[in-house]
Amino acid sequence: MIRSFYYNGEKTFLQLQGIWRVRYYALVNETLLVVRALLDFGIVLLAFRLGRPYLYATIIINLLLIALLGAKLQVLFGYITNVGNVPYAAVFFAIFLLLEHDTPQAAARAIWIGISAVVSFLVLMELTLLLQSPAQTQEFSTLMNQVLGVTPRIALASLTGYLVTMHLIMWLYMHWEETVGRPHWWLRVISVTLAAQLVDTVIFFSIAFAGMVTSSMVFESIIVGYIIKISLGVLSTPFIYLTHKLVQRSAPVQIRF
Repeated sequence: MIRSFYYNGEKTFLQLQGIWRVRYYALVNETLLVVRALLDFGIVLLAFRLGRPYLYATIIINLLLIALLGAKLQVLFGYITNVGNVPYAAVFFAIFLLLEHDTPQAAARAIWIGISAVVSFLVLMELTLLLQSPAQTQEFSTLMNQVLGVTPRIALASLTGYLVTMHLIMWLYMHWEETVGRPHWWLRVISVTLAAQLVDTVIFFSIAFAGMVTSSMVFESIIVGYIIKISLGVLSTPFIYLTHKLVQRSAPVQIRF
């Protein structure tokens, strides 16, 4: 009986320890989510002050992050999603700034610049991975091929969602201006985000993870990813408000191509 008591007590302790360990790592992920979002939005805001080419650069950087790391899954608030939510929210933020303060032509150019940059990177990366390594580094090369082997699929998923969603955003923006006008920018941004992020999330997760993980995990990732992207979209509205105030005080630097 005594042995059974100690065994059950030790088992309960190990279970509690496992629960707290999982909760600790989840808290780390949730904290990093906020830190990454604030840092990424801050970088985009700085790029806005520096000029249009710098905004294009932030779009390229975040699209490359999605292509390289989008296959990585994480646990947030007890649910599974991927790590690409923050970079994609930053891409949305940059496109919104171009539409709010620049021209639809500048936003359209950003779409194709981003796609061209990612495709160019993928072609060069795949050619580089084909190079043969000496026997001393063959194990490292094999691991590199395994890790980066999924990148083209993730890139296809992100670029397909990016192409469809960004054109949807531009159409919604122009339709809003024709029917409602320029006022109520915050309502315009949130409404467009709700519609566009739903389309992008479904496209991305369906292409990126279908067949790789279970259908239930794909569905969970879509729901959680959409909620997080919407939350990040709401988080970006104070930054957009700040850009309107900056424009009112002094016109931002515009560097034309």
